[in-house]
Amino acid sequence: MALFPCESEAQIRLFKKKSQAVKATRKLEKRRKTTGQKTNFFNPLQPMGEPRNNDRDDFIWSDGTAYISTKGNGNVSITTPSRLGITSGYELQSLLGADYWVPNIMLKKGWQAKTWWWASRHGIYSALPGLDWAQRRGIQSIVDSTTEIPPIITLRNELMVSRPFLNTLACNSKIPYLVLSAAVAADYGFSFKKNELVQIREHLAGSRYPSLTGNGLLMTMRLQADANLTDALLIRGNLKYLMGEMRYNAFEHEARVEYLLSSRASVSGGYILSVGKYASSTFLILPFVDVCFYFGRKTHVSSRLFEQPMY
Repeated sequence: MALFPCESEAQIRLFKKKSQAVKATRKLEKRRKTTGQKTNFFNPLQPMGEPRNNDRDDFIWSDGTAYISTKGNGNVSITTPSRLGITSGYELQSLLGADYWVPNIMLKKGWQAKTWWWASRHGIYSALPGLDWAQRRGIQSIVDSTTEIPPIITLRNELMVSRPFLNTLACNSKIPYLVLSAAVAADYGFSFKKNELVQIREHLAGSRYPSLTGNGLLMTMRLQADANLTDALLIRGNLKYLMGEMRYNAFEHEARVEYLLSSRASVSGGYILSVGKYASSTFLILPFVDVCFYFGRKTHVSSRLFEQPMY
């Protein structure tokens, strides 16, 4: 009997909360009708035309930034590295589009996420399947048909730093509209037998001759920018300088635009400009398209990474 007043009071409070929520929704709908703003049928509290990334705030952080995907979050892509957050501060990456020719796996480790973000990326790959493929097809500019291809393995280590820029006029000023990054990487290729492979005379592969053929050190310096043009449109670009144990150094410039179809999928297109003294030409522009599928839950960069220590 003593529980009845408590239960009645709880029911009354619950009824009042529901009534207040209904009134707030009706007022919001009335205000939108007055201003001519359409209402989202699936969620009356959310207007139509809301940002397509309104339930994901990590789109701007590409694989080349110092951001680490949260556990269970990531993406599957073709021409850019796919990612998977495996635990706090660690992320797995692999360039799936190249796995047939150059099997690869990378582990990314986050070190700091404050004003300046720091991370390192460590990987292992081998171009042996790709060299065998090119030799069987008689692509002499990559590998001569009479050359014996030794077992090859390459280790990669990269240090990257990112600086996010926040919109101080927005309600949530913790989500960046621009991220600038810089990185330096060292790839060292080993061969386990006598190595007679010579300089590759093609763009892109020739710029990575030491690491792909097991002929020593390749150094890469990179500058990168990721920015939101609109709520559904992002632009990304980077500039690379490659040097090492090869005849000449090379430059590469990549730019692409990514359009968010939804919080789970995007399409992008762009180009890679390669500059180097190769047999075919000095300049090469290679267009590309990519499809990306995102998975995982919504992340809150503001509370998880900026307001609390990450590691």
